[in-house]
Amino acid sequence: MLQQNQEIGAHTLLLLDIKVEHERFMSVSQAIKVMEDIESRVGENVISDETFAIGCARLGCNDFKIVSGTLKQLKEVDFGKPLHCLIIPGKMHFSEEEFVEIWK
Repeated sequence: MLQQNQEIGAHTLLLLDIKVEHERFMSVSQAIKVMEDIESRVGENVISDETFAIGCARLGCNDFKIVSGTLKQLKEVDFGKPLHCLIIPGKMHFSEEEFVEIWK
């Protein structure tokens, strides 16, 4: 789906895996590592260390966190408690680009 969205310039929202019954919640860095593993096996050049993305945690809560940067940079960020999601933007409008700059 990410590859298809990239081809048409659409944003991709990745809602990360949760297993409530086992109290397991995927983090942004885990999601990036999974995508890197898939990329290394499939080799479609869908993502790279330099792919721009936005990592989010606890949206709608007082202690939310949003960070934008390359996948390489986001892998190193501690987003804290769950729930996390990851956005791989497609073609952005200039107002979206300005907004995302705030979260670098």
